[in-house]
Amino acid sequence: MFLRAREKFGSTIFREIIILAMWSL
Repeated sequence: MFLRAREKFGSTIFREIIILAMWSL
């Protein structure tokens, strides 16, 4: 359960980074 939550949190962070990268361009 904890691992699953952490994986979801990680994917959210990854998505945020991609959005920021697109805005930077």
